[in-house]
Amino acid sequence: MQVFCKMEDGQVLEVGELNEGEVFGEISCLRKEPAIATVKPKAPGMVLRLPREDFDALIMSHPQILVMVNQLGEERVALTANALAQKGILI
Repeated sequence: MQVFCKMEDGQVLEVGELNEGEVFGEISCLRKEPAIATVKPKAPGMVLRLPREDFDALIMSHPQILVMVNQLGEERVALTANALAQKGILI
């Protein structure tokens, strides 16, 4: 999957890539806000969806998953900021 961010001026920039088995959407689930990125498949594949309500129940019953997902989200925000900075865009 290719990861894209839409800038305030409407420009769409590729900021990363996800491979088989990786998760996405964790930042919007954690922050309860709209997604900050869009993913598009590079090839046919399958995506498994976990509704927000089920995500909330999961992290409430398994706090270690919340810690792991939060860490992943923080790493992804930093990677996205770095990818945009390399393109000359500061956020």
